[in-house]
Amino acid sequence: MDHSRISSIATYHKKINELKAWGYIKYVPSFHPIKGSAIMLLPEKLSHMPASIITPEDLQTFKRDLLEDIKKLLSQQTVATDRKWLKSQEVRKLLGLSPGTLQNLRVKGVLPFTKIGGIMYYNYEDIKKMLEGSNSKKRALY
Repeated sequence: MDHSRISSIATYHKKINELKAWGYIKYVPSFHPIKGSAIMLLPEKLSHMPASIITPEDLQTFKRDLLEDIKKLLSQQTVATDRKWLKSQEVRKLLGLSPGTLQNLRVKGVLPFTKIGGIMYYNYEDIKKMLEGSNSKKRALY
């Protein structure tokens, strides 16, 4: 039971009985407190199990596919920033800000905005300038 990493005796016996019912093992319980039960693998059943071997070429293919997916995700993220004007929700998502923090940036005049019909728009260039200015001056924005 220690080798199976199952701590419950009931779960251990349930799984052993399932493996026996499926024909993967032969199980002979001992019912003796010291003498252990006998469990034997049945190779004829195991030979039908598919085995997957991962080769270095498989890993290289996986790596290329993963990098392509990451590049696609990054290009999709920059598509939103190709627009000149962004709404509040887009700015919050882009910068990882809460609504209150974005409001503080507006009120303090750190981030200019334009309000049209109750919707606030932010110029992407202004956002870039704000970020570049905070890096060069090393000051807190909010």
